[in-house]
Amino acid sequence: MEGTVTAAELRSRAWRALSAPGAYGTFVLGSIALSAALFAAALLFAGGFVGGSAGLAMACGIEQGSPALYVLSFAGSAALVFGILYLVSFSWWSQTAMGMAAMRGGLRFAHAFSGWGNGWRMASLLLWQSTFITLWLLLLVVPGIRAAFSYALAPYLLIDHPDWTPRQCIAESRRLMEGHRWRLFCLGFSFIGWFLLVGVVSLVPVVGNFAQFFFTPYIQTSFAAFYEDLLDRGDREGQGGGMGA
Repeated sequence: MEGTVTAAELRSRAWRALSAPGAYGTFVLGSIALSAALFAAALLFAGGFVGGSAGLAMACGIEQGSPALYVLSFAGSAALVFGILYLVSFSWWSQTAMGMAAMRGGLRFAHAFSGWGNGWRMASLLLWQSTFITLWLLLLVVPGIRAAFSYALAPYLLIDHPDWTPRQCIAESRRLMEGHRWRLFCLGFSFIGWFLLVGVVSLVPVVGNFAQFFFTPYIQTSFAAFYEDLLDRGDREGQGGGMGA
């Protein structure tokens, strides 16, 4: 395709963006702080779930094996699942937002926690996304993989347009990705060497645990560069403001 930007050029754009004063360091520190906050929140939530369920059962005089205990356990498990879903979505939003901000030259430490308050928006989108991909996978594997690539830009669109519904984001992602799925695959595959390197370094005690924090900015910003390229392409073609069916 004429004018197509290669994976190597996208990675180069990402590296140039991260080379701006303070950008890479801010991304790394933000990722570490985000992970620490999520880990602490998960521990507090899980501890509160176990202790709260046991305390409530004792306070209400619920005996072991009683139907009420099963109802309480089910309700507590549901709350735990939704809590974890929120934390995952919060992290997804924040990491994606940091990559976009780095690519646009406006990355701040606050972007690491931009997912707070937006977690349920991202959770709703991810659930819709997963549902559609699963339905396609039930038909055949290839349509399911195709759908996964078609919907890949939906989280970026949601961050740019938080007032959009999940289906609007998915529809626009499908429109933008038309004819560009292979490019996204090539970009992801181009990081295979980095993934192997991180896997090897991760075997080193202590130091290896931090390897992903130094790799994440590069890959997140590269995918943000891909998103920016498609937005620019849409603007050039006079389609930037349209919503695809």
